[in-house]
Amino acid sequence: RLATMRANRDRAFHGIHSDATVAGSDGAAPRRRDERELTELDVFGTLKEKHHKNTVKTMRAMYADVRERRRRAMEDLTPLQRRARASGGVNPFDWSDGHVGHFYEFMVAENAASERGAKSRAMVFERQDESGQNVVEELFDSFRADYADRWRAEVVCGIDASAGACERYRDAAAEACEALLGDDDAREMGACETYLHTYGIVHEHWHVEDYVQARNTLGYSKPKMEAPKRYPANLWGDSVLARSRNGECSACSTQVITLQGYVDVDVGTTYSLGAEREDKWVFDAERWAHDVPMTKFKIAKTCCTNAQFACFVETGGYADRSLWSHEGWRWVEKRRAAGELLAPLGWKVSPCVKFLSNGEEAPACESWRCAYFDEAPRALHPQHPVCHVSWYEAEAYCNWIGARLPTEAEWEAAARTTTSWSTDKQTTKRRTYPWGEESPSEDKANLGGHFGGTIDVSALGAGDSAHGCRQMLGNVWEWTASAFLPFPGFQMDYPYRENSCPWFGYRKVVKGGCWATSAPIARAAYRHSFWPHMHNTFSGFRAAIGGSQKRALCILPQKIQSGAKCGNVVTMERISSHLEKNHIMSITRSIFDLPQSKEDLANIIHAMNVDLIIVLHAFKCGAVIDTVQAYKDMLPPIILVLGGTDVNVDSRKSALAEEQFRRRVDVATKVVSFSLSMIEAAPKGALKFFESD
Repeated sequence: RLATMRANRDRAFHGIHSDATVAGSDGAAPRRRDERELTELDVFGTLKEKHHKNTVKTMRAMYADVRERRRRAMEDLTPLQRRARASGGVNPFDWSDGHVGHFYEFMVAENAASERGAKSRAMVFERQDESGQNVVEELFDSFRADYADRWRAEVVCGIDASAGACERYRDAAAEACEALLGDDDAREMGACETYLHTYGIVHEHWHVEDYVQARNTLGYSKPKMEAPKRYPANLWGDSVLARSRNGECSACSTQVITLQGYVDVDVGTTYSLGAEREDKWVFDAERWAHDVPMTKFKIAKTCCTNAQFACFVETGGYADRSLWSHEGWRWVEKRRAAGELLAPLGWKVSPCVKFLSNGEEAPACESWRCAYFDEAPRALHPQHPVCHVSWYEAEAYCNWIGARLPTEAEWEAAARTTTSWSTDKQTTKRRTYPWGEESPSEDKANLGGHFGGTIDVSALGAGDSAHGCRQMLGNVWEWTASAFLPFPGFQMDYPYRENSCPWFGYRKVVKGGCWATSAPIARAAYRHSFWPHMHNTFSGFRAAIGGSQKRALCILPQKIQSGAKCGNVVTMERISSHLEKNHIMSITRSIFDLPQSKEDLANIIHAMNVDLIIVLHAFKCGAVIDTVQAYKDMLPPIILVLGGTDVNVDSRKSALAEEQFRRRVDVATKVVSFSLSMIEAAPKGALKFFESD
């Protein structure tokens, strides 16, 4: 069949799926292909799987919604701004308009119709090549036009693709698609017809988010994306009313510490990852459900915050090679060599005083400011999720706190599943959204740009998953540990075969959508992907911890150096070995690798989710003991291992030092010494002890 196609197959349909040649019929009304004709277009049979049907009225509302979102994202940009500059991988806005028009025309109209009147591209761009093909096909097909060529229309195809012309092409192509719907709003569309039109709309939703992201990258003003009174909330016909703003989302907390912590997730020995055949909308990368081995794990209830990530930056996270993968460290070195600031994209160093009025060190986030879009630098919102971080940065932070990124299956299990027990049998069910089946609304998810940016991680409790995880839809895309790979039995979809295949094996899976993602395309099952080095996207992360093993944070009073075998290191190795024998995982950190302010230290120890803290030296690691005393309700018990200088030097310096020693001993749940003489040298009455091996 491919051999008998009437036109060059790359032109007929960008590749190997079908011959979608459309006959011209000047002046004639367009003729829709029926369902039988549509299914025969796809030589791989994926269109036969489609089963959901929308009405014409619903589809028309979806076209109107994406058109309005596109208008809000671009209407205030001048032709010069739409031309943009090649920065951070952004596309020219005017080229994107033409590309969207090209998608509507080639992927939707020329498949949905067997006969059409004048083609949209010919109405706007008249020039053709020797074979009669309109030359804009070579410009607006993203898999045929090189990235640099998107700024060189006249070189590529000899036309002046102005911003106005590109916009007219987008509008004409979308109108041609809508014209194929007919005038009967009550008509139930065919399943294949519904799918083709919906795919065109989904594709433009992707670009609307790209427009917002590009405006931020280029330093343009933030678009006003307020929600209309009613708007489509999914791809199968439901709509929601815009809610009035509540103070929970508009107010930004100044609190540094994130209290939510972790939750245990146990869905049994396997999790079914991927789409079911009865699902209403499925991308090819989501096909089909298959069992993935699973064990019990913990996952953070909220995303990592600005305050938490600032601690990683301030304690030298970008300088600690041990925290980074090989590729991640190369990425850091490349940025350092280019003179880039080693921090999340958009952060700026703050010229503030780093101490509070009481003389204590200020939280790390006080040392940083941020600037997005064309805004002047402002203070970081400590409880907003950290945004604009690469996969490498997310991985390094998780390593620092002794955690890791969740796998795609773990993320989904935490976001989608509900579990119940009956007669000793566990039953796990999956939801469409973290909160259930009800469509996304503004009291559940920060989507569509309606809030104008990220919000506090504690907001929108109505959108919690059954496991208690918050904002798993919206706010920021969330990195997972998983590579973007096909599921077993993968088959690329018709008509957009390039949706997933080119990226398999190179990108990392991100989940959940962000504040600029359109609500209709946001689902817990949606698989998206970014290159691991990308940090211009609205992406963050949440940490995970494998298994149910208890964990202990072991703190040394000196820098940890490879191969060093001083007394403190040997002592901690003995302690770690003892912990391991008792099935307790040890996380060893230097006091210099941890934040210095009490708030930050409490915040990070809480983020580590440890059951026990062990410190060497009451004075050299005294900041940890003082923090446990100040935040005893949220931090685990602490064991103090005495050092020789504690009792022989530091506690004897003054009466104040002795008082400090006694207080820190009292805070400790247990005090350990490996020398009887050390205990005897301690201030009188400070210690009560018993001998043990």
